[in-house]
Amino acid sequence: MPSFYGVSSMHRAIFILLIATASFHLSGNMELLHAQSTVVEGSLMDSETNQPLQGAHIFLSGTSIGTYSNKSGRFALWNIPTGSYRIIITMIGYERKIFRLDIEDGESRNFNLRLKPVVYEMEDLIVDHQGKKWRKNLRRFQELFIGESANADSVVILNPEVLHFDSNFWGRLEAEARAPLEIVNKSLGFHITYYLFEFRHVGGTTFWDGEPVFTEMTPSDLLQQILWDYNRFKAFQGSMRHFWLAVLDDRVEEEGFTIYKIWDPAFPGDRERRFTVSPEDIITRVTRNS
Repeated sequence: MPSFYGVSSMHRAIFILLIATASFHLSGNMELLHAQSTVVEGSLMDSETNQPLQGAHIFLSGTSIGTYSNKSGRFALWNIPTGSYRIIITMIGYERKIFRLDIEDGESRNFNLRLKPVVYEMEDLIVDHQGKKWRKNLRRFQELFIGESANADSVVILNPEVLHFDSNFWGRLEAEARAPLEIVNKSLGFHITYYLFEFRHVGGTTFWDGEPVFTEMTPSDLLQQILWDYNRFKAFQGSMRHFWLAVLDDRVEEEGFTIYKIWDPAFPGDRERRFTVSPEDIITRVTRNS
């Protein structure tokens, strides 16, 4: 049986994955989606009391597009380029909502949503942030989550105190964030609000699930802006985001990618077999109403 290997793996630093997404939305690559402005608006209510919810965070994952609901529970996201997104709705004390959002040219969408309240036990909110074990777990979490590349030192988690860890002596590490992680990437000029839903490291495998929203930092001068733009371009080149955009735009070879199908050795002494394939061999294009 053939096996397939992805373009990237968990060994790649997460901030590179995040910035690769942001650099597409914020650094001049919008032409790949033939962007046109549109608006998504709606209202949020408590599912039990039917009262409007103020202060909920509504954003498109991996972009800088986001807002908060007002005192009437209303919200609006403006100037959304054509494309497919994951819309995230979060509010302390309520279950989060995540759903796919497909935007077409000049389209307007309206959603009236109800959020379900959740109850947190007070004992779950008590975390010892001063102990040696917590600090050791934090260092390990940063190595796995941020990575150890040349730019990793420029990435800082501003509020590590929101993290709660569960670990054991043979290396298992799980992390939970009681509030969004606020992350600054000084090398690339982004402030990232990251909603970490799950983080787990077992053996040699690391898994995490979460949604980022980006804010561009203000450069101190023109030279810093030029440096940020250059670093963002380097982070985007060769990233998973770059690959899939090239696939969608039918520019895989032009963008410098080669896709392989790989068969593992079938028996001792056998060698790995690698064959080039086209994008049509690995993806199926569907229409919105399929």
